[in-house]
Amino acid sequence: VTFFYSFAILNGSLEKLSLHAVYLCRSIPWAIPIMLYLLGFILSGIGAGDGAIVLLIPAAMSIAKITGMNYFLAATSTICGISYAGATPISTIGIFISELMEHAGYSREAANSFANKTFFHGFVVFTLVFILSYIIFKGYKVKAGGIALPEPFEGKQKTTLAIIFLYLCVMVLVPLLHLVIPQNAVIDLFADNLNIALVSFFFALVSILLRVGDEKKAFLRVPWSALMTLCGMCM
Repeated sequence: VTFFYSFAILNGSLEKLSLHAVYLCRSIPWAIPIMLYLLGFILSGIGAGDGAIVLLIPAAMSIAKITGMNYFLAATSTICGISYAGATPISTIGIFISELMEHAGYSREAANSFANKTFFHGFVVFTLVFILSYIIFKGYKVKAGGIALPEPFEGKQKTTLAIIFLYLCVMVLVPLLHLVIPQNAVIDLFADNLNIALVSFFFALVSILLRVGDEKKAFLRVPWSALMTLCGMCM
């Protein structure tokens, strides 16, 4: 998963998407911290997990400098959205929770239930922290006069975003169809064997074949120290 998202981080497609999203808030500058919070939630929740920090914090600091927003508020808004969204079923923390519980002998339903509780508790805590930060550091007084229209997306960036969109379609639509059309043999087969690591690896190969980024640099962006720690914990 982290290898797949490394391509989007390296070629700047997710960062530019974030800047375009903030630009849309230029007429309502008080909503810019809220947009940073939502961007952190979305990018972390769709699979990037804590890796979204590497992507969004530099963009958030740039936005804070342009708008005069408090730097602590910019960082807090972003990290609060990222911190709990990683517990979604298709993101890093949610995957680790589910797989560790299944290996420990719990059913998939029990693992998903625990992950959902983790997500809800995180939502309550980090949303409260964001609201307090927004009030204390006066997010409602942010000015947007210095925000310029970001550069248009380049060809590789458009391709990367299209690949991410297809990735999300696979990860979201299959379980959704499984709920809407139960007891369908074909859909059941796909839903039971849908593995996020395999899907991510497949779309990472697509990214390599379409040359959206340097796979060697993307490979180096994988958080190896964190993965080695988790491997040790699992053993």
